[in-house]
Amino acid sequence: MAHRIRARFFLESLNLAAVWNLPVIFRDREQRLRGNPPRAKAAGRRCSNAKVIRFYGHFEGYAQTYRAQGELDDTRTNKDCLKKFAQAVTQADVIAPGELNAIDKEVTALIDRAVNEAKEAPLPTAADLLTDVYVKY
Repeated sequence: MAHRIRARFFLESLNLAAVWNLPVIFRDREQRLRGNPPRAKAAGRRCSNAKVIRFYGHFEGYAQTYRAQGELDDTRTNKDCLKKFAQAVTQADVIAPGELNAIDKEVTALIDRAVNEAKEAPLPTAADLLTDVYVKY
């Protein structure tokens, strides 16, 4: 039942994107959506399917007892998509390893800066709670 509810919300988001003519790419994980729904395809929306591997549990401290012993270590070592991407583009001479490292450092600094700014920012006021939550027609 929960799967059908999630699928319904997902499909409705496709319809809303078509109505608002949004330039979006929908990414579905765990292969819940197979192919492009007719309306999404006709409206120029695209759907992409991805099989994902979860490195972490659903919440901090989740034991992940469903995993076999050593599975997570193997996954991190052999199936990390970022490692595979870096290996593929450097082997194809698309980008040098040093350039990838520089990008990683730049992105890490950007994230650190954003986190610090968020921590130092004042808390929102009660009036801010509903700002930009609903669209007004």
